[in-house]
Amino acid sequence: MGDYAVIGGMAGVHQFTRIGARAMVGAMAKVTRDVLPFSLAEGSPALHYRLNTVGLRRAGITGERYRALERAFRALREGKPLDDLPDTEEVRVFKAFLAAPSRRGLSGFVRGGAACSE
Repeated sequence: MGDYAVIGGMAGVHQFTRIGARAMVGAMAKVTRDVLPFSLAEGSPALHYRLNTVGLRRAGITGERYRALERAFRALREGKPLDDLPDTEEVRVFKAFLAAPSRRGLSGFVRGGAACSE
């Protein structure tokens, strides 16, 4: 579990899943796959909903640093390469999380109100 990650009440987390830094898992979520750093995941099974904007703001990650993370999250959700992103500490953490070995795989994304588990 990453630094400053938050897990909501009654959430279930499968063993060997990774929860990234400053991520938030919603209450009663069923986490069966990895949750990206800086993201908000909820549901059963848990899906990435969006960036954890409140947690990022509280951590002082705003402006260009926030927009770089937003671009990284969007690129990953849309299956685009992460090569052209600004080189910020948060984007490096995001990329390192993706490059690290995973035993459970990455949680899917919610798109337009519908689940996408690619």
